[in-house]
Amino acid sequence: MSSPNQLSPTEVEPFLQDIVKRFEPDNELDGVLGPVVRALLFHESLSRREGLAGSDSGWRRVIAGLEALVSVKPIAIMITRLDEWNPKDATAANIERVSLMGPLCRLNVFGHEWPTISETYFGDLDRKSRADVESSTASLRGTLKSLQVRLQCFLYVPYFADIHSLRVEFVVPDL
Repeated sequence: MSSPNQLSPTEVEPFLQDIVKRFEPDNELDGVLGPVVRALLFHESLSRREGLAGSDSGWRRVIAGLEALVSVKPIAIMITRLDEWNPKDATAANIERVSLMGPLCRLNVFGHEWPTISETYFGDLDRKSRADVESSTASLRGTLKSLQVRLQCFLYVPYFADIHSLRVEFVVPDL
């Protein structure tokens, strides 16, 4: 049963379109939805120790929320204008933690970054049958594939939204 304070799936896009109609003409969209995008993309479910293998699939709701937001072109454009889209202080070592898409792009099923996945799916291998191990492998492979397909849509947002909204900086080394 849905709450009277909750939108149904069919109401989300019209609601977002209404927000755009109300706030975009006054250039207020960044201020209204920017905090929502930041809260969504830096959600705690994207940095839990158990990663994709956890019982909390909150990361799936984050992806669904982002899909709803970027389905509205002015919102997709607005996301690329946020400072965190391409942070000035980002380095190779911290980009997954400081950029908007970083926490989503960091999600994976590899044990070196998410040791709980190895423990959950492949711990006690001596006691698991070959079928159980193959099932675990297939499950992780399917989860990763699903994540990768959904992420590809977001990584192309700037190209489909508005190429002019990208902030590209070229660094030319001193010779």
